[in-house]
Amino acid sequence: MKKFIYANQVILIGLLLLTRIVYASPNVSIAFVLDESGSISYSNFQLEKKGFRGALASLPADGTVELSVIGFASNAETIVARALLTSTTFKGIDDALENNPKSGGGTAMDLAITTAATALQASSAPAKVICLATDGQPNDESSTIIAANNAKNSGIILAPIGIGLESGGKTFLDSIASNPPVPNPADFTEFATVVRNVCAGAAQIAAGVTLTPAAVNFGSFTQESLPSVKERREFTLENKSTQTLTITSIAVTGQDSRAFVITELAGKPFDAKQLPFTLNPRSSRAISVVLAPNNLLPSDNSYDASLTVASTDETGANRETTSLLTGSIDTVGLKVDVIDANGLITEVTNTSNLTKAGFDLIESDINALGDPGNARRVGFVADGNARILLRVQTTAQKEIEFSIPNHIDATLA
Repeated sequence: MKKFIYANQVILIGLLLLTRIVYASPNVSIAFVLDESGSISYSNFQLEKKGFRGALASLPADGTVELSVIGFASNAETIVARALLTSTTFKGIDDALENNPKSGGGTAMDLAITTAATALQASSAPAKVICLATDGQPNDESSTIIAANNAKNSGIILAPIGIGLESGGKTFLDSIASNPPVPNPADFTEFATVVRNVCAGAAQIAAGVTLTPAAVNFGSFTQESLPSVKERREFTLENKSTQTLTITSIAVTGQDSRAFVITELAGKPFDAKQLPFTLNPRSSRAISVVLAPNNLLPSDNSYDASLTVASTDETGANRETTSLLTGSIDTVGLKVDVIDANGLITEVTNTSNLTKAGFDLIESDINALGDPGNARRVGFVADGNARILLRVQTTAQKEIEFSIPNHIDATLA
């Protein structure tokens, strides 16, 4: 009998072990950093906490996210140490945010960033994010810049959010952010929504597939150089999550998409037949893109498009990530030659009568050439009248009509 009971006990224990939930390492570790300084009123602080609680509710409580909460004023304190976000831990984290009192005091942003970075650096998550909200500039800008650079250099994404900041405060946050410009809503009611969206969005982006670099400028070119332009740039498509992602689409999209060509994927000539393919956890693929306009001119003075990658995770959720592609061509260049044997030219006026692609060239377009007296003068004329030759280099694929009123002759004496 005892052996039978013992056997049942073993079976029962085995069943309990089988039903235990085991979480893998988190995809992302994120630190919510709350400004508790004296400049924030009690009611506005409640709205700030509401924004962070909304961000918390937007994150998956499935063990893929690790969360820390830091509060700062004259000092920085840890409200929630790194905790795996699950259905079991969610309420405790949410309660800690809701019940966190406002301390008041200065704005020790450097201590806040350092405290958050220290917590994140101890995490095993491959992606790390600091989501910091503030209504003012730091007590010590130089120390904050050092703290921000140290965090970013260690691989942490720094995503600050302003609230009603003056231009100086906004400029400062832009200077330390990983991806400026930073949002800067005018009031705390809007701020709550922005905090939720930015913090949740930063965590989701970091946890999924990424494209680096996030933006690439292919350079500046003249119209004459366009046929030979074959500027090439390399991008890295990386799966930072613990899931296997299915890459469903890789394409160039946007206003001037035809000027860019995807040439290679993982070192092989790119072909749409390579899609879809799976991207394993913590793995990456190289993508090559060239700017090859082949005489295709942009609708404005620059080529603007995006390298866009669409993917689906194991739950069926769709993700999309992009890198901006830009390239510019020189704007109108106006050259002036004057055929005249008599005296120096001292003035060129009435240039509004010159039109290019449907709009007026202004007088400064000519004056910008320098001293009109230095305009090149060649040859002799027998009739006493000066001749002016205007050569216009333009990006417009249109005919250009010149109209020079008769009275301009008097200004070229």
